[in-house]
Amino acid sequence: PDDMRAFGYQVVDVLVAHYAGLADKSPVSRGTRRDMEQVIQGEFSAQPTPPADVLAHVVQDVLPHTSLITHPR
Repeated sequence: PDDMRAFGYQVVDVLVAHYAGLADKSPVSRGTRRDMEQVIQGEFSAQPTPPADVLAHVVQDVLPHTSLITHPR
């Protein structure tokens, strides 16, 4: 339970940082569907991936390429 709680706090921190910085981000992504497919799809390991690694991938490689429909502009 402690590991799950700690990971949950990491996720909340990522969400808070994302929404707190919305005004500084571009509201529209310029990536194409093909670009996103290359980021999201790929080789999947037969072994489990640590949740922190998945979260890091989402923060670094997915979120920057999404359109922000909640953007204040």
